[in-house]
Amino acid sequence: MTPSPTPHRLGSKPSLDAVRAPYLDQLFRSWQRCLEDYHLKPSEASEPALVATHDLQQRLQQHSDVIACAHDEMEALFQLLSDAKCAVVLTDSDGVILHMVTSTEFAQQGHPLGLRIGGAWNERAAGTNGMGTCLATQRPIVVHREDHFFNRLSQFTCTAVPMIDPLGDMVGVLDITSLSPLMQPTQLKLLELTVQLIENRLLACRYKDCYMVRFHTQSERLFTQFEGRLAVNETGQVLAANRQAWKALGFQSLATMRHQRLEDIFQSSLPSMLQSSAEAHFHPVQRSQTGPQSLFHVVAQQPFRAKTKQQMTPQWASEGASLSPAYCIQDTRLIGQLSTACRVMSLKTPLLLSGETGSGKEVFAKTVHSRSPCAQGPFVAINCASLPANLI
Repeated sequence: MTPSPTPHRLGSKPSLDAVRAPYLDQLFRSWQRCLEDYHLKPSEASEPALVATHDLQQRLQQHSDVIACAHDEMEALFQLLSDAKCAVVLTDSDGVILHMVTSTEFAQQGHPLGLRIGGAWNERAAGTNGMGTCLATQRPIVVHREDHFFNRLSQFTCTAVPMIDPLGDMVGVLDITSLSPLMQPTQLKLLELTVQLIENRLLACRYKDCYMVRFHTQSERLFTQFEGRLAVNETGQVLAANRQAWKALGFQSLATMRHQRLEDIFQSSLPSMLQSSAEAHFHPVQRSQTGPQSLFHVVAQQPFRAKTKQQMTPQWASEGASLSPAYCIQDTRLIGQLSTACRVMSLKTPLLLSGETGSGKEVFAKTVHSRSPCAQGPFVAINCASLPANLI
């Protein structure tokens, strides 16, 4: 006789039903898979599943760009949570942990249970859990304490969100595992926002040689994690996008959107968008969508093409080269900042300099101007503090 896939633990906390309600069907089906497909037992005390060292190294190499894009965002999320008894965890699409941010205390507690880099947390290996069940359903999930299949994991509360790559394929899961006895719905929203940031970073990383088209119905949301982003080639064909893009444009998936041309999506071509964006100094330009006639604010940008070290080194960056008869740069940090500023100005992008009085902002600005596309024109300095209020 097959055990019931609805264990008493799934209904043992009536006070949490309202919070758990959206996930009860996922939890039920996960327990059912554990019992009927994987033939697991809740009281089973097997050793945690770990991948072999060479396998782990291959996975880390294969997902190095994902880890790099996630690293800073995971650190920021952990700091925001301000909870030493939790971990922010990144897995690949097989449920193998690739990166983890946590406290030393929590790492020591989770280590014997396989909560460490190289640990396998798919359902077949770890039963119902945040990372594994999220991968199985490709949907966000909260697994609270006794909702875990294995008794040994019932001390944890796991919140997990799936992560996709710029082609729409599942790339892994971002998870918060904690010892909190309470479910915290805000963690799910924080995870979703963090995943958006990571996915946008991954798009920019993998398609840095493509034209990037950013859009949103609200202009103030451009250049945030909420914007839609399209990576297109020189003919205006869509190669990749973030999930906000295909959802905002009414596509069911990224697969149905790829290889579309900008003219098929917006009532404008790539050259027209690039020209309008440059003329507006990369402030949003309104464009209509073909079909539903939604109005979007759009910014189109040229790709950042990698240059050789010689091309990246401006004339004034060589050792001892003078900025002017009165100035010489020897500070490597300042050389790097000037190099960045000159690249920004070469794209005709407005540049804001900030610093204390006397720190040399005007000297810096004059130097950048002398190496910008506007170098043939005059450098005009305006003292804004001296302008009468009635002129503004």
